[in-house]
Amino acid sequence: MTQPTAPSAAERALAQNARFLDRCCRLAGVGACEWWPASGQLVVSDAACELLGLPAGRVPTLAAVLGAFGPDGAAMLDAALQRAAEQGQGWDVELPCGTGRVLRVVGRADAAVAGADAGTDAEVGAEGSSSPTGPVSLVLLDVTEPAAVRAELERALDRLDLATHSGGVGVWDWDLTPGPRAGRLTWDDAMWRLHGETARPAGLDLAAWRRRLLPPDRRAAAQVLRAALREGAALDGEWCVTCPDGELRVLRWAGRVLRHASGRPVRVAGVCWDVSEPRRLQQQLQEQRELLETTLQSIGDAVLTTDAQGRVTWLNPVAQRLTGWRADDAQGQPAAHVFVTELPAASAPAGPGPGEGPAHVVGRCLRDGQVTPLAAAAVLVSRDGRRRAVDASVAPIRHGGGAVRGTVLVFRDVTQQRRQFDEIRWHASHDSLTGLVNRAEFAQRLNRALERSRRDGSHHAVLALDLDRFKQVNDLCGHAAGDAVLCEVARRLQAGVRGRDTVARLGGDEFAALLENCGPDEAERVAEALCRSVAQVRHEQGPHRVQLGVSIGVAALGPRAATADAVLQQADAACLAAKAAGRNRVQLVPLAA
Repeated sequence: MTQPTAPSAAERALAQNARFLDRCCRLAGVGACEWWPASGQLVVSDAACELLGLPAGRVPTLAAVLGAFGPDGAAMLDAALQRAAEQGQGWDVELPCGTGRVLRVVGRADAAVAGADAGTDAEVGAEGSSSPTGPVSLVLLDVTEPAAVRAELERALDRLDLATHSGGVGVWDWDLTPGPRAGRLTWDDAMWRLHGETARPAGLDLAAWRRRLLPPDRRAAAQVLRAALREGAALDGEWCVTCPDGELRVLRWAGRVLRHASGRPVRVAGVCWDVSEPRRLQQQLQEQRELLETTLQSIGDAVLTTDAQGRVTWLNPVAQRLTGWRADDAQGQPAAHVFVTELPAASAPAGPGPGEGPAHVVGRCLRDGQVTPLAAAAVLVSRDGRRRAVDASVAPIRHGGGAVRGTVLVFRDVTQQRRQFDEIRWHASHDSLTGLVNRAEFAQRLNRALERSRRDGSHHAVLALDLDRFKQVNDLCGHAAGDAVLCEVARRLQAGVRGRDTVARLGGDEFAALLENCGPDEAERVAEALCRSVAQVRHEQGPHRVQLGVSIGVAALGPRAATADAVLQQADAACLAAKAAGRNRVQLVPLAA
């Protein structure tokens, strides 16, 4: 009987590394999955199984993995997987799962693996073919709130409870979840005291509360509640209540609707306090409350406030970090000195005048008294010179009579989002191999050129290019060599046209070019030069030597063209004629009489 072979040192080291990696993943609360769309194969780490509450030691089905996130989460992730498999789109979301955890799920299509596997599949002919779909990789991270944070939250709630009760503020909660407590309105002791009643642990329903309101206020309260539930509006109102002893009190209610991830409202919570004080105090309290409310509503982002002259009065910690200014140093400074922005050269308007930055925005807001956004491409320059992409707007702060008494500037760092958006936009309009624009973007530019031609009578030219003998490179030397040749051809084509022209890869070994403001004679000269340039491309690998060529069809794009697609089809037909006439030559579409 053959004795089992002892594992080698490399195998033992590999096993040890695998165990170490698994322990690290478990300690860090990180799991991983890999799904191959073509075969349906699924690989799930033990750490991922533990996070999802699935049995370790055996590979679960994709349905089981998705089902751990509930029906809504499963549907969303299934759609994300399909987009990743078909379009290469990634995602980054946080979802609750059945284990009680909240997991951050990051996924992307592994283009590198797909590209490596593609070399072993069927050959790509002159017309091109789709590459095999690679795996979609998922990383699961446990982002459930730590116990220490929950403890700190409980301490904060205790402090809030002390503050509200000391200030005579009541806290209320309206439960909307299905169950025995559905529709119950829960009040704390302060709420009952505000209504002049003794606390009742069982609470009350909404109808009982409405009976305590004066008849004119019942309809207004119902409208505010409906707007909050249906439209997401803030719940805020003042209503008169009748106490058991007959006293009338004006109580102010404020709250917000808390919603499930699906958007369904689950509860409405808020506070209530007595605003029956004399009206001579109400104006002063209203000014302070409006300033506080406007600031607190934006406290999650960076917030900077100014007075009516545009001088800084306050910055929150986030604004201090992004601008590089301490609150004490910034107070009293013009907004233009603290919040400094600039526009990239490509986005700046021609001949910008002074004050086009945030100072101008603040001044315009003070002048017009309305919300004023900052330019979409604005970049914040901090005090230490660092630059960040920002999204910002300025809103007026008003007196009770409506006069503007200052502004609040709210902004956030969107550097990462803008970078990701730019990358997504670039990949959506460019060929990933050569960097040239793709077919969809080329079609849009053709249509814009045709519209411009009809508007101003300009003439352009469209070139359709098809490589000669490219299939021999793929057949004899492999797809990697073919990709290298395509990149070299793309470089030569781009270098051979003018700066304002567009070169596109339509697919496989098919290219196209749009020569703007170019007549037939000049288009023919450019096409001949491209022919000569591509004819210099020779690929040698071992005993194989392939010299490329290119057949080019040239069609005019002018005001009388029917459609951009029709012009491109004419260029394609001329390209085929050039191939039939011997290849590596230029064929012009005859001009209509």
